[in-house]
Amino acid sequence: MIAASASTPTFLSALKGLGRRRELIWYLTVDALRKQFSGSVLGLWWVLIKPLFLVGLYAFIFTVVFHPAQGAAQGQAYWIVLLTGLAPWLLLAEPLTAASGAIAANAPLLNKVVFPTEVFPVCRVLSAATSGLAVLAVLMMVLTWKGALGVWAWAMPVAVLVQVIYVMGLAWGLAAVCVTVPDFRQALPFVLNIWMFASPVVYMPAMVPEGWSWLGQINPMWAVIGLYRSLLLENAPPVFGQVAVLSVWAVVSFVGGYLVFLKRRAMFADLV
Repeated sequence: MIAASASTPTFLSALKGLGRRRELIWYLTVDALRKQFSGSVLGLWWVLIKPLFLVGLYAFIFTVVFHPAQGAAQGQAYWIVLLTGLAPWLLLAEPLTAASGAIAANAPLLNKVVFPTEVFPVCRVLSAATSGLAVLAVLMMVLTWKGALGVWAWAMPVAVLVQVIYVMGLAWGLAAVCVTVPDFRQALPFVLNIWMFASPVVYMPAMVPEGWSWLGQINPMWAVIGLYRSLLLENAPPVFGQVAVLSVWAVVSFVGGYLVFLKRRAMFADLV
């Protein structure tokens, strides 16, 4: 049984503990990446190959099979618009999928040593975020080569940081829930598929029928993807309302997810 189960730290003290363990987080993140691609011939190249394959597949489906997407790309090639939707989506879906099994994958550490279990989801999020970051890097290089990367692209690190904060909160909550309710991990792929098509990843918001515009009000990924596209494709400053909504979602997710994790982690050693 982990010693941390004897008492639950306050939110601020636990958060400070994460900062003190940054070297451990870095080591475990690198180790997770190494294990993910160990034995494969292409190694880390799979970080880039998998998302670019998806881009090619979706571009074929929505430009060759379904023609309407071609005319709604704001003057850009559809595959570039698709990249701006897929990059933030991968920064959400890949880390959440990885975080769902973060506790079970490290079960031996729960029973044998005093270990800060909250670092497991953090490391999974950071290692799995490489796919989304790789797609974003490719997109920015392409826009630079075309001379279409505007001055507002400098704000992209801030947009990515806010999204990672949002995703980290979801990852903590999801990791804890998947231990206590294992069925949720089985349902996660279906939830993510529904969430993806309820977000403007492969289409533009203008293509959504008027009666379905409420999706943008309850789905934070509308604000995330909209922010990416405004900075990279439109070279426009962020819309204040967009940034405000995303910031609120990020804070609520981060604090709420961490509190859920801290409340449930005393049960991990008995359930895994």
